[in-house]
Amino acid sequence: WLGEAKFVRAYTYFALVKRYGGVPILKEPQSLDSELILPRSSHQDCVDFILDDLDYAIEHMTAKKINGRGNKYVAAAMKSRVALYAGSVARYGGAFEHIGESGIMLTGIPAALANDYFEQAYDAALVVEEGGYELHNGGDKRQAFYEVFDKAASNKESVFIREYDINNYVHSWDKLMAPERWTGGYGNRYFVPLDWVELFDGLPIDETTGRMKTTDSEGNYIVYDSGHGIFDNAEPRLKASIMIPGD
Repeated sequence: WLGEAKFVRAYTYFALVKRYGGVPILKEPQSLDSELILPRSSHQDCVDFILDDLDYAIEHMTAKKINGRGNKYVAAAMKSRVALYAGSVARYGGAFEHIGESGIMLTGIPAALANDYFEQAYDAALVVEEGGYELHNGGDKRQAFYEVFDKAASNKESVFIREYDINNYVHSWDKLMAPERWTGGYGNRYFVPLDWVELFDGLPIDETTGRMKTTDSEGNYIVYDSGHGIFDNAEPRLKASIMIPGD
């Protein structure tokens, strides 16, 4: 129970730290007659606090997979992600470093620590591999990628599943994404930006600009035999993630 509690604490703290940088670290329950307002800790100290909790969780949690719950391999996967984040901040986040009035680096992690965090991320990923997880494959790779989410509870690729329940834990995804006429003025929030689509392999990309190539060398528009022709060679992850013409 302590291992799972520390996993939940680490999960919650990471949700804060990746948005705000350093936040107050609270290790013990507060009494009403104590100083309730705590100062922010450094970005690095917060990351290390999270990683310590995850180390404890990896050592003490069960190895059994239960949908909707964490286990030692989920904690290891979380540690790999947190450490990769920390290493990336240290290596590439120098422009966003901020030192508060107290002299504490509230956003940013010293660059010299990058490799240490990357090594922790790698080692944690090796622990995850011991859990029996594997990529969900199939003859139709587009359908297989779709099933990673649609059949999350039954495939081996799912590491950590967030479950929803109509009485206890709900979401508004369907209402946000449905056509507006279906929802009374609250839908149509599913807008796919072109620059995101252009990140996927298999599309005709202009190497000089990185943008979708729509004209030939003479400036004439490239003509396809169908409305979806430009997407025919796109990688399955893209086809499973967006609706293309003809879907």
